[in-house]
Amino acid sequence: MRTLFLLAGILFFNALFSQITEGSFYVYKEDWSSAKDLESASYFMQMLKESDTSYVCRYYQKNGPMIKWETYYDATLEVPNGQFAWYNQKGTLDSLGSTYRGRKDGTWEYLLDDSGRAHIREEYYRGKFLKRENFMSKTVQYPNGLTEPIKNSDSADNKEEVTIIQTPAEFKGGVNGWIKYLSKELKTPDRFLQQSFAGNKATVMVSFIISKEGKVSDIFIVQSREWSIDTETIRVLKKSPDWKPAFQNGRPVLYRHKQSISFATN
Repeated sequence: MRTLFLLAGILFFNALFSQITEGSFYVYKEDWSSAKDLESASYFMQMLKESDTSYVCRYYQKNGPMIKWETYYDATLEVPNGQFAWYNQKGTLDSLGSTYRGRKDGTWEYLLDDSGRAHIREEYYRGKFLKRENFMSKTVQYPNGLTEPIKNSDSADNKEEVTIIQTPAEFKGGVNGWIKYLSKELKTPDRFLQQSFAGNKATVMVSFIISKEGKVSDIFIVQSREWSIDTETIRVLKKSPDWKPAFQNGRPVLYRHKQSISFATN
């Protein structure tokens, strides 16, 4: 197990963490060795049990944004299974991908720009490498070592005429209802208010899925600012009432929604 020092349950001894309600905590020095307490630490990690087969670990700068997000199948954190992501020093998402029982699976994206576009994209299936697209060199590489120019998928020869009628997912009550819900439920944490941030607000960017039944799931931090407001954002989204699902060609479909949520600092 790579984590080294456990702070059992809630850190009552530290007022900055007085709003913690769940999870186990691990603290680290600058070199990622075990720290004796939060005061002497540079980083910390919160481990949360989402289910019997999903354990989420979020690593943070002690007084800053998230560093990385990891998901495991087991409580000993030995089998990667789910979302993995890395963030830059400002808390902006840099790279991400998914795992299945210890193996890379699906799409992995690296060196995301400010618009969320990847410079490098890899495709895997249950650990099997399928291809790597490098959008800087405009090349694609395959498992046999063959490298060729990236084909223009938008060319006239590759286009198919498809008519799609889609209604986006919507909170019951519309935009105004959603704003009212967030205003009522979001609480600015004491820990965040005691930190020094420029300006009079800080914004967290979060994405989540609205299921075919209108349920909120797969909540993911895209732009992190600080642990307590990231955690508060996730808490409020988890308890969201059902939405009206998105529709495509008359049928309900999964819908990925991205949301900016701001917290006042004065």
